[in-house]
Amino acid sequence: MDTRRPPIAWGWLALVAAVLVCVHALCLTQYGWFRDELYYLSCAHRLAWGYVDQPPLSIALLKLVVAVAGPNLAALRLVAALLVSLAAVMTGLVARQLGGRANAQALAALAMGVAPDSLGTGHFYSMNAIDFVLWPCATLLALGALETPTTRRWIGLGIVLGLGLLNKWSVLWLGAGLAAYLVIARRHLLRTPGPWIAAGLAALFFAPNLWWEARTGWPTF
Repeated sequence: MDTRRPPIAWGWLALVAAVLVCVHALCLTQYGWFRDELYYLSCAHRLAWGYVDQPPLSIALLKLVVAVAGPNLAALRLVAALLVSLAAVMTGLVARQLGGRANAQALAALAMGVAPDSLGTGHFYSMNAIDFVLWPCATLLALGALETPTTRRWIGLGIVLGLGLLNKWSVLWLGAGLAAYLVIARRHLLRTPGPWIAAGLAALFFAPNLWWEARTGWPTF
């Protein structure tokens, strides 16, 4: 891959993010509490390393939001909107990592931000809004590590994958896809410590949630 990439289109990406936040702000509290948000608030009163429906990261973040702003519907919705807008920016950075110029970066960010699933997810607080950020972030780090496999990049990938697993188990699919690619197309990298460091860090982050599941009888299953 050609490492002479175009510059990051920060101006366009910031504009897309700002527009998305404004769109969500227009209807921030036009709809009442979504039932899942009330459940998440209940979970935030009882911090644990796991819950029947989700790992603990999104609930820990919600606990912090409530500590700052109280159980405020607008505050919760604003967090979700900011997260999904950040995810759009991360998608633009992935496009740039793949060689996209400013217009490609802006288009990728906008397409992600206005997709119906993104607009819906950005309207209410849930683990999915965090998930939207972590997937393109992990993808960006993985592309960098595959291109220039330094230990620092593998460490970053492992941390993000670990946080993703603490937020939502579906990140296992992303990890499995990366592992399959390494086995099929980049097997020589498996003879270096980088991928194993990333996998080990992800497992380390995930361990407390697995411990909670095992201790409580695997309620999620």
